[in-house]
Amino acid sequence: MTPLTAGTAFTSWRADPVGIAAAVLITAGYLFLVRRTRDRGEPWPRRRTFVLVFAGSGSLLLITCSFLGVYAPQLRWVAVIQSGLLLLLVPPLIGAGAPVALWKRWRPSAPGRLSRILRVPGLGPLVIIGTTSALVFTPWLGWSVSGPLPRAVTLVALLLAGLVLALPVTDEGAQTSSLAYAAMLGLGLIEFLLDALPGLVLRLNTHVSAAGHWTAQNLPGAPTPLADQHLAGDWLWFLAEAGDLPYLIILIAAWIRSDTREAARQDAELDLIETDENGMMRPWWQN
Repeated sequence: MTPLTAGTAFTSWRADPVGIAAAVLITAGYLFLVRRTRDRGEPWPRRRTFVLVFAGSGSLLLITCSFLGVYAPQLRWVAVIQSGLLLLLVPPLIGAGAPVALWKRWRPSAPGRLSRILRVPGLGPLVIIGTTSALVFTPWLGWSVSGPLPRAVTLVALLLAGLVLALPVTDEGAQTSSLAYAAMLGLGLIEFLLDALPGLVLRLNTHVSAAGHWTAQNLPGAPTPLADQHLAGDWLWFLAEAGDLPYLIILIAAWIRSDTREAARQDAELDLIETDENGMMRPWWQN
């Protein structure tokens, strides 16, 4: 392979069967649900479909078929960027298409258990931290670029982990209470600090961790395995912090929307309280 430069980054492309298959399955499943929902006479916003198909599936194709997919098996820092984008970028774009809400339109009782799991405060940040740590401190990252099956397993795991974090704040089908959003915000601030640790450890390590795959590469012009690891730590640190900030902003917006919905529901319940014969609202202790 030719060395990775600014020029080869723009000209290196490959048709990755795993990425293409994942994008096709996500798009086909979503469009199937859209068609079934509209066949029942229920509308579905076209902007939701546009976001999921072009932003969600499109970004998945770009990340797996561009130079990131070409050079990930040879360079650890490229593999970290690719994995970080699959974990932190693609899931929010898929969640913006509201797949859980769409699923509820088609089968109202089907995703009930899934919605309850996604509403558990702290689950998303915990899954993200655990996935990131396992990816960089074990041979998983090197194994993930060793063949089609490992790539497929890793891609599915990263997308699912990212969706656990993204769906409660992007998909109205997985919305929760304002109190739960407040708890998620507090835990998200803690995650904002903890996310930096894996990148810092990789950057400051004086020896190559999980060295097996990465010390066996001989790409011309590539940095040494230790320098490659330090670059990977820099990028991991950047992606973790850059990905957390939009998440916290979207989480605050979801908290505000949830509080507004709860206030409207409480107002509607108050409007239904019975009045006495004089038209006065009956005191709460009589109800």
